[in-house]
Amino acid sequence: MNLTAWAVLGLAVGLGQAPAAKDAEPAGITLGAVRDVHPTKSRTQKLDIEYTEAERKLISHVELIYSRDEGQTWTTADTVRPDKDHLNLMAKDDGLYYVNIVVNFKDGTRDPRDPALVVPQYKMLIDSTPPVVKIVNAARQGDDVLLDWTIDEKYLNEAATQVLYKASANLLNEWTPVPPSAVNKRSAKFKPAVAGPVIVRVIATDYAENKADVARELPAGVVTASYTPAGESPAPVIPSTLPAPAAVPVVVPSGTPTVVVPAGPVPALAPVPPTPVPVQAPVASPLPLMTTPVGEAGLPTVAPLATTGGAGNFPPAAPVAAPVNPPQYLRGTDFDMQYEIENNGPSGLSRVDLYVTRDQGQTWAKWSSHPGKERPLKVKLGRGYDTNKDGEYGLKLVPVSGVGIADDAPTAGTPPDHRVVVDTAAPLVLIYPHGVAPNQPNAVALNWVARDANFGTAPITIEWGETPTGPWKSVATPDVAQAGAGAGVARLPNTGQYLWSLPAGMPTHRVYLRMTATDRAGNRSEVVTREPITVDLMKPKARIVAPAASDLSPRP
Repeated sequence: MNLTAWAVLGLAVGLGQAPAAKDAEPAGITLGAVRDVHPTKSRTQKLDIEYTEAERKLISHVELIYSRDEGQTWTTADTVRPDKDHLNLMAKDDGLYYVNIVVNFKDGTRDPRDPALVVPQYKMLIDSTPPVVKIVNAARQGDDVLLDWTIDEKYLNEAATQVLYKASANLLNEWTPVPPSAVNKRSAKFKPAVAGPVIVRVIATDYAENKADVARELPAGVVTASYTPAGESPAPVIPSTLPAPAAVPVVVPSGTPTVVVPAGPVPALAPVPPTPVPVQAPVASPLPLMTTPVGEAGLPTVAPLATTGGAGNFPPAAPVAAPVNPPQYLRGTDFDMQYEIENNGPSGLSRVDLYVTRDQGQTWAKWSSHPGKERPLKVKLGRGYDTNKDGEYGLKLVPVSGVGIADDAPTAGTPPDHRVVVDTAAPLVLIYPHGVAPNQPNAVALNWVARDANFGTAPITIEWGETPTGPWKSVATPDVAQAGAGAGVARLPNTGQYLWSLPAGMPTHRVYLRMTATDRAGNRSEVVTREPITVDLMKPKARIVAPAASDLSPRP
């Protein structure tokens, strides 16, 4: 009897799913020397059987058998009587399975008599384990991104490997695929079509459609910084590549509902006047400037002074358009947000949906839903981001009434009601060698590099002390800088140089410097020179007045 005439040989993934007809079965793959293999990710398989009433009367039982050695030996997986319409395979391991059905008749015969002598009715690759993919190298080379990765997977579908990228500041945007011409088997070299930091992503897929991906963030390209050692030729100061600072908000835009302010977890730095009024303006170029760029940090090739304290590197922020309404700056992704409801009907409020955008309203995602009685809302912006939690988030609330009435969800182009910038990175601060201020007696030109994505107008304080632990005194006074950094401490704009006029009666010729940088989210880095620096840079000069009177007398 022809078994295939009444056995539906399509295997359906998972118990309880309808099987596919044999002629609808997708084409199999070739695995080594074995052709027509059908991959599946489930170890639980179901095979439905069709009988006629006459066939049921002849059959004693039906067996589902399988082979793990390409048909040499067979093992029974399931046995059913003809009143049952399906067989089950519960595989213990992944791998290649040959599958056959053996029909046992009431007269003692069976079909096929020897499964090893017939072609298997189904070849199946069971692979329940996703690949393991790792990025082993990700670097910038000029405008190019260089990427190398490894994939650990026995049944990898090489043709399905994908390499994608997106701007770090726009995590909700679609990924951009890297052109296939730029991708080799385990490496890629391409020019991203977006400015600033990017996230690169590698997706590996096996034949059973198990997927695994890994992402890595890369900072923007090399940023040039400069420093001027004595004796070099003057050159212009290289401007910062960081975005222009915006004032800290004190008034939050209203809407329906009105977002008041996030209530925590850390208050933003107090606002400062937008324009400093210096008496002694920082010197644009008291010393010749070195314009040689360096590696990732974008720092001068001249070594900075050894210091204690401070923070590590971080990728610079991507340039963004100047905002219409300034955001609020926070040091964490989780905070409490107060809100108000207008036009609330008698049915009350059933829930409040929070929508988030990271590209100024071009794309929106429904972030979380909150019970109508939750006040304040417990917002968790870091959910779902393995990297790059920092950056701008646009927020919009859509309240839903007790009878389910609500405004439409935000769409492309809808402006946010409120914006916050999450900044968890402390500034980078390096103090560089100082020099004599030209044409300024008893003055020292201090040099530094300070970088942060969210500096305000006056983020720097510089102090001096006779010991590495202080007591500390400000190199500037509040009337020549921005007051507010602390009692007796003046805040300076981040120009990279400041002309320090030594105070009268300077008690010592060698001092320690302490420099502090604070961003608008309140992140703070402080460094102290490990060794004292010399501040007595005056060159003594001699002037002959006249020989002594006794020397003018004639000698006998």
